[in-house]
Amino acid sequence: MKSLICFLFCIATLPAFSQKLTLSGYLIDSENGEAIIGAHVFNKQSGLGTVSNNYGYYSLSTQLKESLHIRISHLGYTQIDTTIIVKNKAYFINFNLVPEFEKIQGITVSADKRITETDEMSLIKLSIKDIKKLPMVGAEYDILKAFQYMPGVQSGKEGSSGLIVRGGSSDQNLIVLDDVPLYHVNHLAGFLSVFNPDAINTIKMYTGGFPARYGSRLSSVLDIRTKKGNNQQFNGNATMGLISSRITLEGPLKKDTSSYLVSFRRFIPDLFLRPIMNYKSDVNSGYNFYDGNLKLSYNKNKHKLFFTLYNGADKFNTSFKNQVDPSETAESKIQWGNTLATIRWNQAISPSLYSTLIGYYSKYRYSSLSSYESSTESKQTINEYTSGVEDFGLKYKFEQNISESYRINYGLDLIYHRFTPGFSRSNLSNIDATEETAVNKEKHTGFENAIYLENHFSIGSRMKANLGYRFVVYHINETNYFSGEPRLLINYSIAPKLSLKASYSKMNQYIHLLSSSGLGLPTDLWMPATENIPPQFSRQIAMGIAAIPHHNYELTVEAYYKTLNNLITMKEGVFFFSDNSSWQEKVEKGGVGYSTGLEFHLKKNSGRLTGWMSYTLSKAELKFESINHADYYPANYDRRHDLSLVFMYQINKNIDASCVWVYGSGYPITLAFEAHQKIDNTSTSQDLGEILIFEHKNNYRMRDYHRMDIGLNFKKVKKRGTRIWNLSIYNLYNRKNPFYYFTRTSSEGLNRTTKLYQYSLFPILPSISYSYIF
Repeated sequence: MKSLICFLFCIATLPAFSQKLTLSGYLIDSENGEAIIGAHVFNKQSGLGTVSNNYGYYSLSTQLKESLHIRISHLGYTQIDTTIIVKNKAYFINFNLVPEFEKIQGITVSADKRITETDEMSLIKLSIKDIKKLPMVGAEYDILKAFQYMPGVQSGKEGSSGLIVRGGSSDQNLIVLDDVPLYHVNHLAGFLSVFNPDAINTIKMYTGGFPARYGSRLSSVLDIRTKKGNNQQFNGNATMGLISSRITLEGPLKKDTSSYLVSFRRFIPDLFLRPIMNYKSDVNSGYNFYDGNLKLSYNKNKHKLFFTLYNGADKFNTSFKNQVDPSETAESKIQWGNTLATIRWNQAISPSLYSTLIGYYSKYRYSSLSSYESSTESKQTINEYTSGVEDFGLKYKFEQNISESYRINYGLDLIYHRFTPGFSRSNLSNIDATEETAVNKEKHTGFENAIYLENHFSIGSRMKANLGYRFVVYHINETNYFSGEPRLLINYSIAPKLSLKASYSKMNQYIHLLSSSGLGLPTDLWMPATENIPPQFSRQIAMGIAAIPHHNYELTVEAYYKTLNNLITMKEGVFFFSDNSSWQEKVEKGGVGYSTGLEFHLKKNSGRLTGWMSYTLSKAELKFESINHADYYPANYDRRHDLSLVFMYQINKNIDASCVWVYGSGYPITLAFEAHQKIDNTSTSQDLGEILIFEHKNNYRMRDYHRMDIGLNFKKVKKRGTRIWNLSIYNLYNRKNPFYYFTRTSSEGLNRTTKLYQYSLFPILPSISYSYIF
């Protein structure tokens, strides 16, 4: 194997020893100055090319010739064909791409052929433009819900923005905003994500075939990039919806050189409903959430500097004041959310070498404070809980173009983790007597340091590969874990529009998410891998085909197999805050699992009617030594069949319609298959309830899930901007989908009858929103 790798490197690097020409620069949207990510720069003479990176930078090296014929293309932009007369060995040229507004008749835009040419697989891309055409839930665009319509991705629960990817749990998804990880990405109990679509530039998700630059999670990577702000002119937009309202402003600080973007979103109903609900009531309660984004950018020659700030939180509070005895009061305050700050410096060191230096801070925090006080009883009780995780990080990344057929990515990631769970209780019966207890008042700090190398090379005109390796050292409590993570992806072109792809990835995860129930406490309890709880790791292999059956269609079919190791879960019947013992004593560890599946995705890119069809056939099972008699059982989100049909239709230049239909087979649940009455053997023969007999864990399944959503956008260009009305209907035919099941028992003497009932969450939900773009 080592000899083969050396042989491949030698073949790939042979062109590097000849004289070469390097063309580099930025690809920029001509209207707003935004970087164009993922555009294809193609050398028409050699038949090889490159792709602009996450900052819009491209670098193309080729053999030195008298002239260079270049084609630059990206879906949604007018193609550029140009010839460069070669006088030097290095050219730094920026290209401004003009957005291409499709005509309703005679559309000639073709599909992006790179799905068969690139050394990437298991990659999902969605544009903000497409997301804003989809039906909305509660008049809110949500980027995470849009990804739930893609193969291998599920929601987990009705209406949730959570992501269940290829059988993994929600905490196994690495979600990064401008290169910085976020730990909590939901508002409103998972109904809505924290990402304001008006502030987002691009989104992509890897469900397999992970590049070595990514690590720290097992199941997926969701890479989200915010807009840098328009450096040409001032503009903005404002939206009023049923759930929230938002406003975004952007413009140049100095034209062509610096820009800003500021965006804010807030929950609206509490402003109107809270005064009504709390009028003349003993109980005063309220809930709200908000998101704020700020981005500043500065550009001079080959240097770019960015500052990003995000802050968002959910707040819930309840207060009680006894109208009869005003001295008796009770209050509860709960708040959770994220804070993120980052500064990034991009530099084109040379035409073939590009660097990115990032320093960041990321924090997830949860706090809960409840108190009861009665002056007449001289009594006061205070319960306080705080939990959170903080990251201080540094990334230094390099992208180097060695030759037309060989480029490398390498760099280092340094992260300092600080975990702060804790719970305290104070009971004051009078001024002289105080009892205070602390539960799980543990603090942990850890260092997660990694270096990585990606080798992107071509062998001939048919084969492309990405051979990478990531090495991680994780240190906590005098314990070190050393982990190697090999990555391999191969793309073999069978025909110009048909390719075969295969990948292998190993991933490690150094944090665990515990879920608590009861007590009204949070579900997001992030805990580190320790000397007693080793890191999780997974291995995934995938094979598939990518094809362009017609110039307007893309087709991908993939099969995968993934194993999971060192999983943990809460012990059955144990709560996180049940006693003063360490959390490490309350979990089952050493769990293993696997998931396997077949995914099908067909997409139509242009024309009046666009959209896609996604289907996934999958299976996911877990095993713990002390659960289910140490036998495998279906994971909570094991879903055999998952189907999504998405259609978007441009009625005319001002009106577009969309329709989504989803189907999923039922999730597993645990139900008793037999019950025996407990009877007091006395003359009264008193009924003492039932003894429930369970066959195995997750032995039944819920009813199948399906629903249809529709949406309409009405646009009108006015003198000073564009107004958009959106009308959407969620669950059009009012399907009663299961959210959870419960039982009710009725008795007639010694005869007992138990029935199973279904609770459904969302009926048919119409919504409306108004937006104005100026």
